[in-house]
Amino acid sequence: MCDSGASEHFTFELSDYSSYEPFSSARTAKTADGTSQLLGQGTVIMNHKLSNGSSHLVKLYPVLYMPKLNIRLISNGMLCKQGLLATQDDLRIIFSYRDGAKQTYLEGYPSTPGTTLTFAYGTITHKNPSTVPPVSLGNSVNAKSIVTYDTWHKRLGHPSSDVFSKFEKHVKGFEKGVLPKPNPHLRCIGCLKGKMKAQTYKESNKRATRPFELVHMDLKEYPSLSYNKYKYILVVVDDFSSYVWLGFLKHKSETITVFQRWYAKVFAENIRIKYIRSDRGGEFVNKAFHDLFSKYGITHQTSAPHIHQQNGRAERMIQTLNDKSEAMRLEAGCPRSWWQFSIETAAHVYNRTPLKRGNWKTPLELNYGDVPDVKYFKVFGCEAWVFIPIEKRSDKLSPKSELMTFIGYESGSKAYRFMNSNNNLIISAQATFFEDRFPRLGKNEEITTKDSAPILLDQPNVPDVQGRLDSPSPAWGRRMNRGRTLDR
Repeated sequence: MCDSGASEHFTFELSDYSSYEPFSSARTAKTADGTSQLLGQGTVIMNHKLSNGSSHLVKLYPVLYMPKLNIRLISNGMLCKQGLLATQDDLRIIFSYRDGAKQTYLEGYPSTPGTTLTFAYGTITHKNPSTVPPVSLGNSVNAKSIVTYDTWHKRLGHPSSDVFSKFEKHVKGFEKGVLPKPNPHLRCIGCLKGKMKAQTYKESNKRATRPFELVHMDLKEYPSLSYNKYKYILVVVDDFSSYVWLGFLKHKSETITVFQRWYAKVFAENIRIKYIRSDRGGEFVNKAFHDLFSKYGITHQTSAPHIHQQNGRAERMIQTLNDKSEAMRLEAGCPRSWWQFSIETAAHVYNRTPLKRGNWKTPLELNYGDVPDVKYFKVFGCEAWVFIPIEKRSDKLSPKSELMTFIGYESGSKAYRFMNSNNNLIISAQATFFEDRFPRLGKNEEITTKDSAPILLDQPNVPDVQGRLDSPSPAWGRRMNRGRTLDR
């Protein structure tokens, strides 16, 4: 039965499930007759008959197992939450895609003419759930759906409500007037887990007057190795715009090498840096850096011994990025070694976030003069069904898409990064996203670190992703007013 009052899908038959996960202990649900126990949940697949005589597979998840029920319930609200549009009259209820074609996904009809109760007809089948795509929003990553404040809050790296309110005016990708307002009673678990208040230090009001006049840099060590066996990140921040670049290192000794690659790229664009500020760490205060700065006429400013707060802008940037990174990673239930992907995503989002000290312009606009477009943003760690090109399939009967986890944006390409079930990094531009589902949540598994290159599905010219400060620029539709492609 298609039920407008049910908050979830329910079945009373354990044999309905194609895949099933029992709860560790029974849960209690309120019903019209009192309470009833829920023993587990899983996926139910139905070969659904439509009024035009055709049929197709409908995948319902999550479907809760309630043995005391005497009827199967399909939640109208859950289908709409997952992106379908419901239309109903006295003859039927139709759930269709929101991609403009209004293609029907599921139909319900009264069992007896004149009644208001509607039923969806078909037979339960037991296909492998991974071979049947879930409720789709269409065939394009740009398919339209209702996007809530909560979803955008996660896409944008968990900004404050004050910062969030400035996006519609200062970036592209939002339709005017349709962005929902925040719920003042909503508590974000990601923010609670990943953000915390730390002692602050008085910030200097002095700012550089142009991009690259003053650049801050600092090194951060992480407690565990990343997916690609990195241990450190080099953070470089432009003082004027707050634009940030990241470099990944396996050893502190690589600091000068990573910085040189980045500076060579900046120097090639006829950009001159006047001052670079860092703490007095040995990775910065050494002969190699001294000679490099002398060669390019850069003045190296350092903090006083043991007063790292004097390098406060770099310190605060690291804290800001780490807060965003951990809020996204922890809410999605991703393993610790994926900090590499979440911190990169945090930097990508931060550079496209309006800043109060920049009169609510984004670092990207302040540094390069172009307003960013964020319509391609997705929630870190969410479920994605990634299209598998025909040449990558084992045979003609293989599924056309595969369930993966979204982990960021690929540098140098209009493509996304995904992690498949074998923990291989996948690069692809074609996927359907389900931003309220997180495949890694609750698994608590440790992921083996790797040195292997990513698997490219549909972007054969994507550059090497090992370097970051020195990697080619992304092709997310942004061009600099100097005629060169923007960096991350």
